[in-house]
Amino acid sequence: MKNDFRTSIIISSFITLFLVMITYTTSSQHPWFIYPLFAIQWWPLTLFYKQRSAWRGYSIVSSVIISLFFLVINLTTSPGFLWCLFPIFVIWWWPLSYVTCSQKKYVLHSILSTSYLSIFFISVNYFLTPNSIWVFYVIYPLIYWPISMIFASKNYWKLLSILMSSMIIGYLALVNLLETPETIWVTYAGVLLWWPVILIIGKKADSVAFSIIVSFTTFAYYIILYFVQTPEAHPWYIYLIFPLVWYPVTMFYKGTVNQHRFTIVSAIAFIAYYFTLNMIVTPNRYWFVEIILIASWVTIGRVFGSENKRFLLSVTGTLITISYFAVINYIYSPTVIWAVYPAFAIIWWPLSYYFFKVRKYS
Repeated sequence: MKNDFRTSIIISSFITLFLVMITYTTSSQHPWFIYPLFAIQWWPLTLFYKQRSAWRGYSIVSSVIISLFFLVINLTTSPGFLWCLFPIFVIWWWPLSYVTCSQKKYVLHSILSTSYLSIFFISVNYFLTPNSIWVFYVIYPLIYWPISMIFASKNYWKLLSILMSSMIIGYLALVNLLETPETIWVTYAGVLLWWPVILIIGKKADSVAFSIIVSFTTFAYYIILYFVQTPEAHPWYIYLIFPLVWYPVTMFYKGTVNQHRFTIVSAIAFIAYYFTLNMIVTPNRYWFVEIILIASWVTIGRVFGSENKRFLLSVTGTLITISYFAVINYIYSPTVIWAVYPAFAIIWWPLSYYFFKVRKYS
């Protein structure tokens, strides 16, 4: 290992000297040798820290070198704009994450990372776009990370659900107030309050009676919202009927019927409801095709999800996806047959699985 390190030093030094000489004899106005030099120096640097297993120091020193590299490039090519701050910001995430996560201090890591990100985005907002205060859109969601880590580490799930749901609704209310005060759309997020309610009542939430209460209350809530806020708009509340009805149905048959069969029946009912809705409400737009795709994938994932049925999953998944693109192709652009391109790509899934897993060719 020592000989390898010495060899790397000698060879790297000779290459560096050679590049410097070539630079100043051919194009002395621009020091282009720094570009290959940046890559060459990683060889001895990596060997030096590898033989000492000092990966923490390696991450710090490497971050310093990369930062200096971008700074030099920035100052020599475009000194009028310090764009190097953006890659430097990303690079220093490496030692920050390594130092905290290697010691399993994940809560501290979330706090430091959130603070680090916040300072960066505040700086970008202040120096680049001072006339538009957009930074709170980024920082507000970031705060959820350390809060979640702190409460989860102490198993305070109920308090976490109350705090997080309140914060999310508060954030949406703030965005609503600042961006579109003429339309109070934050009220649609009221369904988030079921999260703390479910955790607070505990096992009682796992019952048919509670599912009926949730479905009825939720539907009534959105019906009221529709007639109060958008009485002349498209009757969007009808799209909620099936999932809200099927929730108590699922709870009623939970643990009493074959799960695979129930999944298939649910998918058929799901497709039938939204197909009928499509034909009645919006017959000129065939959006039920997307509904069929989603329901089909959920079904085959449930039925063929086990290890011994993965080949069947690949075959059925391929047939469903190819059929989907073929139908979309026929509906929206029948004169251009483009569906063969995604079909060619996805067909490699079952073929690869068959030859390398089923037949075990190598």
